[in-house]
Amino acid sequence: MTSTASAISSIRILGARIHIIRVVDVVKAMEHWIQNEPDQLHHVINTGMHGIMEAHRSPQIMSILNSADFVAPDGIFTILVARFSGHRLRK
Repeated sequence: MTSTASAISSIRILGARIHIIRVVDVVKAMEHWIQNEPDQLHHVINTGMHGIMEAHRSPQIMSILNSADFVAPDGIFTILVARFSGHRLRK
């Protein structure tokens, strides 16, 4: 994980690390990576509860989710969990 990603708060849902980040912020991070780290590969995942449930069932998928630079929440349930955890994340 890069320093850009490590500065972003995250929560755990069923063991999966989900970043408290909006798509616009992911795009800004990607622009930063393209300009400043052109030879570095980055992994960004956008998932909702289906992906989190599949990761909960499969250690391989969980490993993929938890090793990504960003796992952006997608869907109202992940947004609600973030809000319940005290994060003011908007869709």
